[in-house]
Amino acid sequence: MQENINSLNPLEPGKGETTTRSKQIKSIFHFLKRHTSTSSMAVSLTGVAQKRITRYKRDLEKDWLLAELWKVPYQETGFKAYCLTTNPEKFPKSNQLKIF
Repeated sequence: MQENINSLNPLEPGKGETTTRSKQIKSIFHFLKRHTSTSSMAVSLTGVAQKRITRYKRDLEKDWLLAELWKVPYQETGFKAYCLTTNPEKFPKSNQLKIF
């Protein structure tokens, strides 16, 4: 029987993951827990590459560890980008229960 080498939780590295990835995803997770930020702002403040942050963002979203809060215009391009957080106290409240 083959052993699963991928961790279900991106914050806990599996046997196939590198320590660099583990350190970077933990860095992003803890940064976004303390600061509400766009991905681009996180790049300049953490030093993790934009493509990696985008991948880590997707992984954290899949595990319900990251939420998009609101859109703000990015100063350099004028396009809007989501502010992100991993702090569960700041997650948007679901209005799904209000349907009925």
